[in-house]
Amino acid sequence: MQKIREVLEDKRHKLKMFEEIRKCLKSGKDPEAGSADLRKFLKDGNTVKTLEQCQQKITKLKTQIEAEDLKATNKESNKAVALGTSKINYMDPRITIAWCKRREVPIEKIFPKTLRSKFAWAMATPSGYEF
Repeated sequence: MQKIREVLEDKRHKLKMFEEIRKCLKSGKDPEAGSADLRKFLKDGNTVKTLEQCQQKITKLKTQIEAEDLKATNKESNKAVALGTSKINYMDPRITIAWCKRREVPIEKIFPKTLRSKFAWAMATPSGYEF
């Protein structure tokens, strides 16, 4: 989660700098004459020559920020959900194994090795099993 936050902050900072560059380019000023933070940003290789290039970078960064924000939100909301819990506690493994056999899905794709050893008693379930 920390890494996603750092990436988001970095992209937001870049967006702020490119918007400042755009403002300078619109008013006809030299971006090199901007703030110390902007000069450092430009020295790091983040140069644009035209207003159109700057606008493209801003649009691209906004899209990336939205995607990262969505990723962070999903990660935050799903961290309390144990997605494997229903396979262990609520579903009868015989039903799942019978379905895998009928559909020719490898059981290894559904149950990890630990669950296969825990449910060894259900592995002999025929494909026609019905609950």
